[in-house]
Amino acid sequence: ASAEVGIGLLGSAISADEDGTRHNTALLWDAGELIGTYRKHHLPDEPGFFETDHYEPAPAGDGLLPLPFRGWSLGVQICSDMNRPLGTHALAAAGAEVILGPRATEAATWQRWKPVLIANARTACCYVCSVNRPCPEQGVLLGGPSLGVDPDGGLLVETTDTLATFTACRDVLAKARRAYPGYLPLRNDVYAAAYAALAEGTDP
Repeated sequence: ASAEVGIGLLGSAISADEDGTRHNTALLWDAGELIGTYRKHHLPDEPGFFETDHYEPAPAGDGLLPLPFRGWSLGVQICSDMNRPLGTHALAAAGAEVILGPRATEAATWQRWKPVLIANARTACCYVCSVNRPCPEQGVLLGGPSLGVDPDGGLLVETTDTLATFTACRDVLAKARRAYPGYLPLRNDVYAAAYAALAEGTDP
């Protein structure tokens, strides 16, 4: 489809390692050329979303580098990964300008998702675009809006329409990154040290 129409396309697949380990995987295409993949890190385990029964999470750090796309730098996440803002911030720190995050979420939970996605855009100072699956599937009440958010946390689009667009502007990115909180130092050393301590078994 990407090659036929000549567009960029973020799709999904069930990918498997040589040992058969399965991953929930996103694939980014540009006019039919695969330019990168991303495997989901945070797997839900609840009615309708028993992903831990089917997949393994991606290895630590896997996929947290942006992908080049037609002069832009794109970060990719999948659904519940965006409910942990650390990945969004890591992608932005690595240069991502737009974070793409497809979801399969219930309409009833939209008011939980919306403020998180807006906060991710605002605090990471990047565009966030999240497209949802549109209707119930196999008894799971999927649905609710897709949205686009600018680096200031401004809502560009929120809709259940089949097709929606927004324009990303580098001037807006630059302005947001000069303003608060964009100008604050990232202090990756602070967080690296804290997580290194946790990895060594220190109880938070």
